[in-house]
Amino acid sequence: MTNKGINKYNRLETVVIFGQKNKETFISVPKLGAAFDESELMYKEIGLNIKVLKVGTGGLVELKNNSQEDIIDTSLVIAGGIFAYAVEKNNIELKKFSDLNSRDFTRIRDSQVPLLAEAIIDKSDSIGDDLIPFGINEHKRVDARAKLTDYIDKFGALNQGKISKKTANATIKMLLTKFDAKLIVIKKLMLGFKKDYAEMYSSFETAATIINSPATRNTDNGTPNPPAPATPPAQ
Repeated sequence: MTNKGINKYNRLETVVIFGQKNKETFISVPKLGAAFDESELMYKEIGLNIKVLKVGTGGLVELKNNSQEDIIDTSLVIAGGIFAYAVEKNNIELKKFSDLNSRDFTRIRDSQVPLLAEAIIDKSDSIGDDLIPFGINEHKRVDARAKLTDYIDKFGALNQGKISKKTANATIKMLLTKFDAKLIVIKKLMLGFKKDYAEMYSSFETAATIINSPATRNTDNGTPNPPAPATPPAQ
């Protein structure tokens, strides 16, 4: 969330608390009470989406990176065995295919890593037991394929997490825009209380004003903490 979004969210929270505190006063204007109730629902939904942002993809990134490192190391071991086999057989094409190092993996996109790893594992399967003298047996080939599957799963989970964050941000932005429109209605209806409930109306004006001080609400990644259910201050 941007600072502007956080400021709007803070304003929404204060308006919701104000609406809860003065709920009984708005019985005479049902549409005003309904507008505050709708605002509270928006507030709660934003809170759920903020939790998605707080979970984020940090843990998924670490899992993907660890799995990627594992499949690269494993693929290089298998490629090394294939290379030694190719040297013995004087297979120039196979030597060229298997003459790899870590840079061959790190210089390609993450989405291409499993393709290269799979090509190496497939080649080892096609050579089969002839690789046993070079340290590549069936167990290592099966283990490598399991690690490849794990990496693909971790890579997919990370991408899905990124999509979830993108969706959560879009939802928050939409709800804050929706609240902007709802607040205009609330302000118009609150004018009916300005004269007879001057102190309460002044409190509303304060609640409905954006205060540009998001730092106290931010988490380390710039995302506000998810809200607990709004509770009005003590009378």
